[in-house]
Amino acid sequence: MRDLKAYNRAYYLKHRERIKARAARYRLEQPERAAAAVRAWYGTEEGKQRRREYFKAYVKGDVFKRCAADSRARNKIKLRAKGKRYREAFPAKNCEKSNRRRAVKLRVTPRWITAIDRCLIAELYELANASSVQTGVKHHVDHIVPLMGRTVTGLHVPSNLQVVPAGYNLSKSNHFS
Repeated sequence: MRDLKAYNRAYYLKHRERIKARAARYRLEQPERAAAAVRAWYGTEEGKQRRREYFKAYVKGDVFKRCAADSRARNKIKLRAKGKRYREAFPAKNCEKSNRRRAVKLRVTPRWITAIDRCLIAELYELANASSVQTGVKHHVDHIVPLMGRTVTGLHVPSNLQVVPAGYNLSKSNHFS
């Protein structure tokens, strides 16, 4: 860690003029971005708090650990945003995946289910999504015999699934008729 600090200091001393010229060129070419960065660092209360924490960490020698933690936090935010974009782009896949997980969790997906059955289930979720888009009425994939019914328990298999309007599915709740 100390070697990296020494290396960075030596690099700065060796290339000081070039680094300063690049910073000055940036401030001339993009004055609004440079000013915004300065305001974010000095002008806001959040910036002041961040600066205090940074210098406390710097005094303790934890500045490199802090930079790594900030990088991990930024990556986590980027991954969340990427996942959200994917879920919005493929809502049927997301719905099918979450219901499959729930079914496995409830131990109602039989071991004998085949890849073809899984494809049929995925197609039912695609059909529900397409029906919702075409009609403007939200559609769900409903288990005919509920997975956790009071009197009977169904399986998560294609023959137990149907595409129905959301209102009907929600009113039916956990009942088998």
